[in-house]
Amino acid sequence: MTNKGIVYKTAETEEDYKGIYLVRKSIFVDQFHYREDTIVVESSPKDRHFIAIKNEEIIGSITVSTPKDEKLSIENYFDISSFKSNKDIEIKKLAVKNPTKNLLVGPTLIALAYEYIKSLSKHRIFIFAPIVGNLYHVKLWEKFGYKIVGSFNYEQICDAYAMYLDINSFESSTDFIKSREFAKRKYSKIKAPL
Repeated sequence: MTNKGIVYKTAETEEDYKGIYLVRKSIFVDQFHYREDTIVVESSPKDRHFIAIKNEEIIGSITVSTPKDEKLSIENYFDISSFKSNKDIEIKKLAVKNPTKNLLVGPTLIALAYEYIKSLSKHRIFIFAPIVGNLYHVKLWEKFGYKIVGSFNYEQICDAYAMYLDINSFESSTDFIKSREFAKRKYSKIKAPL
């Protein structure tokens, strides 16, 4: 199990955004039956996309989204008011092609997103994880210390868990420590800023 030949970077070009869309489509539309309008790639300055590239193809992506008008997109589906802080942020749409073949891609993308979030001095990260299949997404987020705070129906597509993490507890996660060190080594080899 290696991560050789995979490059991690911040999405910057239209080609990168198209690749993110294709990865999202292969996971969320083709496997989880999301509607295509729910996987649009946001290109606002409030969104930062991290991607994993293997053989010139994007095989994984994750999006960090700062609040728009002080509201996170998860709030459109689930009341998180009792969990909110004044420095919240959201991670959205972790997608990895062939996660069993690319075991380190998801954790590395999570670690890269975390490093970026930490640089923004945020305190709490919110996500939602689809309750589908073998619960890969839910289990992965739980490994990194995320806590389930409730469930909701996402766009009449599937049920999902609302989850959050206090940033300080994230750093103590053993899985995170391993992924963070790996991500720092891989990410420091490219010139894209966190």
